[in-house]
Amino acid sequence: MDIAAEARKNWVYKIAAISLAILLWIYVQAEHQGTQVLTIPLEVEGMQAGLVIEPELPRVVELRVRGPRATLQNLSAKDFQASLSMSDIELGAVQRTIQVNSPPNIQVISYTPSELDINVDILENRSLPVQYELKGTVPAGYFMRDPVLQPAEVIISGPRERVRAVQRATIEIPIASTETFSQKIPVRLVETGANRTIGDIRISPQSIDVTVPIVEELASKSVPIEPQLSGAPAKGLRITGTRVEPANLTITAGSERIKDIESLRTLPIDINEIKGEVTREVNLMIPTGVQTQNGISRVKVTVLVEGQLEEARPAPTTPIGPPAGQGPTTPIEPQNPPENGEPAPAEGLDEEF
Repeated sequence: MDIAAEARKNWVYKIAAISLAILLWIYVQAEHQGTQVLTIPLEVEGMQAGLVIEPELPRVVELRVRGPRATLQNLSAKDFQASLSMSDIELGAVQRTIQVNSPPNIQVISYTPSELDINVDILENRSLPVQYELKGTVPAGYFMRDPVLQPAEVIISGPRERVRAVQRATIEIPIASTETFSQKIPVRLVETGANRTIGDIRISPQSIDVTVPIVEELASKSVPIEPQLSGAPAKGLRITGTRVEPANLTITAGSERIKDIESLRTLPIDINEIKGEVTREVNLMIPTGVQTQNGISRVKVTVLVEGQLEEARPAPTTPIGPPAGQGPTTPIEPQNPPENGEPAPAEGLDEEF
């Protein structure tokens, strides 16, 4: 028997069998393999002090891995390491590759990011005064005092070229109320020549306290004092006028409010049953927000009267006499008793012994 001939005769079947076995092995392996996505932290190694990276380096790397399903079930981010070496870095634009280490039997299919295009510069700090821009207007009758910024300066830090390109640190203050403005406002940086906000430079503090006093405009004028009387004088007298000391007072108030004030009134003065001219010290009724000259709050008021005071007449008495319809009776005069104490004899009778 020609063995070689027999081998050549069945070669087609043998190749088919081998191919089938390979496919079966791949299928079995595929059934036991799986994929998983993990997020792991990025470690920066060898970074020199005083340098700054722009743009900011990513904090994590996303991995896509393949391996046995049983192994994948027990995997965690701690089983991988993503590192970026910065030990030999130079100033300027550079490209760096992120390295990823994985456990045995685990294949890293892909990871993002894998390469970084960065710019390395010297870290620089700079102090800037905070400028402000007012948005809006103060209502009529009020004025704004100078804003108070706390703190009045901020510290910016970042790449040297970017920090030096900053023109100013500024805030916007909205003004539209009659109340004093007090609020914390974020600081923004404006680049030289571009008049645009820079967002990748650190600011300390990021917001400052802003207070803008809004004050009412004041006006002054002299107004008369108007006494208020309560009651009426005694009968026969009448009020002819009043005298006030001082007769007028200078008041100060908001320019809008003072327009409606024509006089200052006193508290009511009780003149009930007064019998002549009286002088009283009384308090003024001062509206809220109004100030008087030298803080005067009391005035002296004299009430003037004239006329003849009517005296009270006594009530009439009722006469004593006989009842109606009877004549007058003669009053009986009392008789004086004799000096010896014996009764006097009756008039017209003879005394018999």
